[in-house]
Amino acid sequence: MDKDKNQKTMPEQEPATNNLFEQIEEEVDDSLHPILEKIVENIKVIGAVIGGIILIVSIYAGIEYYQKSSLQQAQKKLGQILVYSKQKTKDLEEFAQKAPAKLRPAIYMELAKLYVEQNQVEKGLAAFKRLENLDEDIKPICVLGEATLLSAGGKYKQAYQILQSRGKNIPKSYEKIVLYKKAFLAERCKDFKAAYLYYNQLKNLSANENLAYLNYKLKELKNKL
Repeated sequence: MDKDKNQKTMPEQEPATNNLFEQIEEEVDDSLHPILEKIVENIKVIGAVIGGIILIVSIYAGIEYYQKSSLQQAQKKLGQILVYSKQKTKDLEEFAQKAPAKLRPAIYMELAKLYVEQNQVEKGLAAFKRLENLDEDIKPICVLGEATLLSAGGKYKQAYQILQSRGKNIPKSYEKIVLYKKAFLAERCKDFKAAYLYYNQLKNLSANENLAYLNYKLKELKNKL
């Protein structure tokens, strides 16, 4: 009972910070009021800025989590298409329209690979073009892919021109593949001098391999010069 009385008679206390500025104003000299107002203004501005930063960080963290979650779901979806789909190109084309930007290079790489396997030249070229626009680093590989597709479609001159004009920055690990393609395409385009030079470069890079085919090609081309 006494406990209840004590609770009723005890005055309600406001949070210590509620009237902080009013209490300070009552206690300080009038001459200090302009300074006090300036300090209060600065405190309010700083508080607003900090509050804004916290809000931005929390929003960004939420977006980042959502993006990671979406990417994981999209990767799972891509895996399902590649493993289970019976119409992969159609499903991949549709999925590419709504997939996260980070995953699109992988989707177009798969599409390009499928179109190369199916010898669908125009669709394959379109996939490589989209891939080039998405990722600058993969551009040299796209050039090689485009040349391969054009060559498979019998467009030797166009494929040869692409490799000559845009095949300079292809990574070193692809050097032999590019030389083989250039040699083959040069011969198809009756540029026998260039074909001979390409096959000779290949021979120099293949010192520890079986050179029978390259020696045969070099002898054959030398007779055409």
